[in-house]
Amino acid sequence: MAGINDIDSSIQNLIKMTNSKAVLVKAYENPSVSSSFPNQKLPMDLSDCDLVAVIGVTDTSSNTRLVPLIVTKVGLGGIYVNAGGSRRYFRVYEDGINFDAVYPASATGDCIPYLVYRIKLSGGGTA
Repeated sequence: MAGINDIDSSIQNLIKMTNSKAVLVKAYENPSVSSSFPNQKLPMDLSDCDLVAVIGVTDTSSNTRLVPLIVTKVGLGGIYVNAGGSRRYFRVYEDGINFDAVYPASATGDCIPYLVYRIKLSGGGTA
C-alpha cells in the first residue's frame, strides 16, 4: 500500500518529537488488508500500555479513505468512518481489541484496521 509506511514512520517520529520518553511498539499488523474483515476480537496484551494507536487502511478512493490514526486508552474505543458512509466501532481491552461488524453489513471490505501500536509513557507521564 502506497503511503502506509510513510504514515507508520510519521507516527513514530511524532511520538519521538513530542515526548522522548514515549515507547511505541507494534502490537498487530493486518496480513491481508485487501481482504474482507468481519467482526472479531484481535487478541493482544495491552495491559501495561498507556495508550493504543489504531491505524486504518488508507486508499486513494474517496469511498475508502479513512482517518489514518485513532489514539485511545485501554477501556475506551473509537469509530472509523469512510467517505461512503461505512463505519466500524472498536473497543480496546487489556487482552485485545474488539472490532464490531462494519455497517452496512455488505461493506466488509471497508474500515479495515491495518496497524495497532502499544504506547507506553514513561517518566511519570499519564494519558
